[in-house]
Amino acid sequence: MTIQRRRALLTASTAGAAALLASCSLTKHPGPEGDWERLEDGDLLLAVPKDWDQSVAQSSIWGTKWTDPSDKSAVLMTAQSVEAKDGYQALDLAMNAARAVTRGYQPVGSRTAITNGSIILAQQQYQITWPYQKKGSLWAISRDSKICLVDFSGAKITDKQISTVGQWIELR
Repeated sequence: MTIQRRRALLTASTAGAAALLASCSLTKHPGPEGDWERLEDGDLLLAVPKDWDQSVAQSSIWGTKWTDPSDKSAVLMTAQSVEAKDGYQALDLAMNAARAVTRGYQPVGSRTAITNGSIILAQQQYQITWPYQKKGSLWAISRDSKICLVDFSGAKITDKQISTVGQWIELR
């Protein structure tokens, strides 16, 4: 399945899901227009808002974290290797971990998924009430036994931003 066809499917079938890639690198790739850059993070290739600060996440599951310097509630995180039987279980594990440390963590809407036969991308949107009132989206990408996660959330992020992140996630 071509990237363009997959993007069309994602745009039509989900509010912004796609396929992931991984390994912390600053290699830039063609990506969405505007205030975005496309970066490698291990086997993941994803769109990250320009000028966000990159750091190492302070959690055992999450590896890389980008934060909006003007809005500390806005965060994009990746997990390179998740121990789970499939992407759906990986989503459940990540959501259960978030519930354990975050007040008011609630899934919103239905979980969506797309596949091209070898890669599955599942997405679940959510909301949080503490430490910030914010919304977010969690994606799990799996191919064979490789499972990665991407989480994007913030008090001021838009549905268009969530869609952009989801449409530009790829797994190598």
